[in-house]
Amino acid sequence: MLLVCAIATLISLKLHADVNIIIAEIIFMGIFLFGYLTKPFEYKIEPSEDNTIIKRIIQIFLIMTVIIAIFGLVFSYFSYDLIAIDETNITLFIMTGIIMTDIIIVLFFIPGIIILKYIENKVIEPISSFSKIEKFIEENEKIESEGLVNIYSKYVNEKNEIGTLARSYTELITHNNHYIENIHEIEGEKERIKTELDIATKIQAANLPTEALINEKYFIDGYSHPAKEVGGDFFDYYELNDNNVAIVIGDASGKGVPAALLSMVTQVMVKQLLKQEKDPSKVLYLLNNQICEHNPESMFITLWLGIYNKNNKKLVFSNAGHDPPIIKENNEFTYLNIDSGLVLGIMEDFEYTTEEITLTDELILYTDGVTDSNNDNNDMYGEERLLNFFKEFKSDEDPIKPLLDDINNFTETQEQFDDMTLLYSKVKR
Repeated sequence: MLLVCAIATLISLKLHADVNIIIAEIIFMGIFLFGYLTKPFEYKIEPSEDNTIIKRIIQIFLIMTVIIAIFGLVFSYFSYDLIAIDETNITLFIMTGIIMTDIIIVLFFIPGIIILKYIENKVIEPISSFSKIEKFIEENEKIESEGLVNIYSKYVNEKNEIGTLARSYTELITHNNHYIENIHEIEGEKERIKTELDIATKIQAANLPTEALINEKYFIDGYSHPAKEVGGDFFDYYELNDNNVAIVIGDASGKGVPAALLSMVTQVMVKQLLKQEKDPSKVLYLLNNQICEHNPESMFITLWLGIYNKNNKKLVFSNAGHDPPIIKENNEFTYLNIDSGLVLGIMEDFEYTTEEITLTDELILYTDGVTDSNNDNNDMYGEERLLNFFKEFKSDEDPIKPLLDDINNFTETQEQFDDMTLLYSKVKR
């Protein structure tokens, strides 16, 4: 309004209009100037949520129209100074300029309105329809809206970008819903598997000794913790008869369910074979052949089997590729020098060796999950550190818990990556 009053005042001055009109125009211009500079009124301005593309286009279009109109008037005004025109023709000249300006506006405005209407119908309206999908999108949920698909269906046959966008949206909704359905099925399957693995974990744990074997002659205890829900390690100890106790530790190849199945089958077969045969090497021979016969996946398992006689303190044992145990003799811990043997399940009819020692003090059996434990620097716990722990452990208590604490302190924040099993026995003097 300030701009319009200023232009009107200039034109009035040039036309030598009535003084009262010019004064009125100047007063109005002063009022508008005062209002523009001081802004005496306050209004709460809130952004419009319906801020559509077409509204913004129309705003730009109207601004351009006003600019063209003002340009026409200014052009007519300044043309009066540049061209010698009689006073009698001033009004005719200005009217001619205004008419030309109006013609330009009409030629620009009417086609512009038609084009804008076309854009609104063919572009803006479809895009606005497509934007309604936002209200129907929720995380991990299907887009349940037949109305949306119907909206998009109106445009899918169009051979332009809107048609491509409509087809993409309908395909996106279909693919998203199928994906969510699959995710829900997978989640349900995962829950089912988790439940079954929980049961398998309990079954496997129930197969291991739950209490230490303690009497006046010896003490035997064990610990096993799989890297996953179930694992391939196992240990066992139980009295064969009044004089002898069986001590077993094994480590199946791999982790998880396959290794757990092999270790549990092996544990059961060892018990069955020990009912008929008391020679550890013959037990391993028979066990190896049975595993080789039913081993389509070529899995294998290491196993150490010993039979301790509590009367004469003789320990007869045989080894199938398992790590050598630690024994304490003459108050000194050392790794027992034994025949390494061959892991079970690789080659049939392998002859294992029975060895014998007199066990007078402590015996420690373990799986490689203990010695292979890594810390944050990727260093392994190692056999030397394991041996040093027992050399420095001076308590008469069960060392399994302190050893596990030492391993946890060493590994720091690293997660357990392999099954870990320990078996500790001590002969009482």
